[in-house]
Amino acid sequence: MNKSRYLKRVITILICIVIFSGIVFFVFTPSDFGNHGSVFYKYFRLSAISEETTRDITHLTNSSCQKCHTVEYQMQIEGAHKSLSCEFCHGPGSKHINLKEELIGHLIVAKDKALNDECLRCHNGQVTGREKGKKPIKTIIMPDHLKDKNVRLDHLCTQCHIVHQPLENIKHMNKIFARED
Repeated sequence: MNKSRYLKRVITILICIVIFSGIVFFVFTPSDFGNHGSVFYKYFRLSAISEETTRDITHLTNSSCQKCHTVEYQMQIEGAHKSLSCEFCHGPGSKHINLKEELIGHLIVAKDKALNDECLRCHNGQVTGREKGKKPIKTIIMPDHLKDKNVRLDHLCTQCHIVHQPLENIKHMNKIFARED
């Protein structure tokens, strides 16, 4: 007899939870959720598309930088950083130009010690998380790299490397010294 009394309570609680969940679902679910005729996207709000199109664009492509920064763009696409987005180092393009391509602000252009810090975000130590089969990013260990090259420890990366095409000067110097031998 006691078992049935507890069973009735459990069933009553479960029924209340189901009814409460149903009420919450109908009250808080948007009216266009899953109502757009697609079998594959039934858990999708149709109005989400129009809402996303009204958001301001934050990130631009490298080709949008090309229009004004032709020299830097050309150097980058021919250099070791060709797969790197301009925004990775300089920040969101939307803070620099608007959709009408008018200048609205200046982006980060690191100099001196800040530039070294920017380079060492990727090139100091081991870079993990690359896809299998991809060539690893060439890294260095500071200050060992400077000691190996017999330069002062306060040496800046740009004293040997061009930022947008980092190996260009190095290749050029290797050719010069190879010819002297």
